[in-house]
Amino acid sequence: MDIKKVIASISGIELFFMIAGIIVPIIFIGYIFFFKIKSKGVVDDCRLIKHDSWAGDLISTKMESWQKTNLSHGNNLFFDVFFYTGDGSELKSAKALVALSDMHLLKKGLDIIVKQGEKGRVAVLKINF
Repeated sequence: MDIKKVIASISGIELFFMIAGIIVPIIFIGYIFFFKIKSKGVVDDCRLIKHDSWAGDLISTKMESWQKTNLSHGNNLFFDVFFYTGDGSELKSAKALVALSDMHLLKKGLDIIVKQGEKGRVAVLKINF
């Protein structure tokens, strides 16, 4: 049988569902692929925040403010924590991983331990709730 005769013998509704059956899976595969790449970018960002792999000085200071970010790691959320350095002149920010159960405990004046490395790397190691 010729392909032209097969297509000509198919009714309009059959042709619609045949085309939809081809297009819809392609769209879903593209959708999943797009978000898988986006998700991989978030994981790479989390790896950049890893503080164990670089050297730096530990500083004890107090939290001035915080802001929730769109990054998460499991059920924990990343926050931008703002604090003053040792001499109190420069306001800096660093990422902190906070459990969902501890999120309501964040407040101004909490003691935090911060690791400052070279090239401006800063990470919050511990928040004393």
